[in-house]
Amino acid sequence: MIGLHRGIWGGALLMYAFPEPVVETLRAKFPCVSLLEEYGRLAVNCVDVDHYRGIAQLMDLLLAAGHRRIGFFSPVNRPESYWTMHRFSAYLEKLAALGLNCRTEDVINIRPVSGVPADRALAQMDAQTDAGVTAWVCSTDYAAYAVTAHLQRRGVRVPEDISVTGFDGIVPPEVLPPVTTVQAPFREIGLAGCRRLLELAQTPFDPPLYTMLGGQLRPGQTVGPVAWQDD
Repeated sequence: MIGLHRGIWGGALLMYAFPEPVVETLRAKFPCVSLLEEYGRLAVNCVDVDHYRGIAQLMDLLLAAGHRRIGFFSPVNRPESYWTMHRFSAYLEKLAALGLNCRTEDVINIRPVSGVPADRALAQMDAQTDAGVTAWVCSTDYAAYAVTAHLQRRGVRVPEDISVTGFDGIVPPEVLPPVTTVQAPFREIGLAGCRRLLELAQTPFDPPLYTMLGGQLRPGQTVGPVAWQDD
C-alpha cells in the first residue's frame, strides 16, 4: 500500500471482492482489472470464467444421465455475488430451453426466489431431495462437497441415489469423492488480466472489457444415472 500512497502505482489487479467504494476510488487513480469478480454498477475491466458455458456443460451431463428434476443449491444468500447469479441464470436458461419446470422450492438461497440462513440451507436441501430432486447443481465446489458430506451422513449415496455437481475445480477433500465440476482456468485468467492491464497503461481511456474464458469439464465421481424420478 506504500506504492499507492506515494503515487507510484501504474495500475492494479484486483484479486478479491472489494467494496465498490474502494474499487471506485482505485479506478479513479489508475487502470484496474478485476479477476473473477464483477462489480455491477462500476465499469471495471474484468477477466472471468465463462459461467454460462460451464453450467451448460454440467447440465448436459446430468440430462444425459436421465435427470429431469434438478435443483440449484447455494449455501448462503449473497445478492452481491454476481457469479452466483450468472451460474443460476445459466441453470434457468438450460431448463427453459428444454421445456423443463423450474420449481422454486428446488432453488435454495437465490434471492428473491429463496433466502434461508446457512444452517437451514442443508435442511431445505434434504426436504427437496426427499421430495424428488435427483441432482443438485451447486454454486461452487465448496457447496458441492458440503452437500455430498451431508448426504452421506444421512445415508444417501452419491451418485447412486443422487448426483451432485460443483464449479471451480478446487482440490477435493481426501474423505470425499472428487466432485464433477468445471475447472476454472485460473492461470489463463491471471495472464489475460495482466495483458489487459498492460494495454490500459498505454491506452487508459479504452472502454472497459469483460473477458470470459472457458472452463474445462472435469468429470468426478458424483454424477450417475438417475435412480428414480418424481413425475
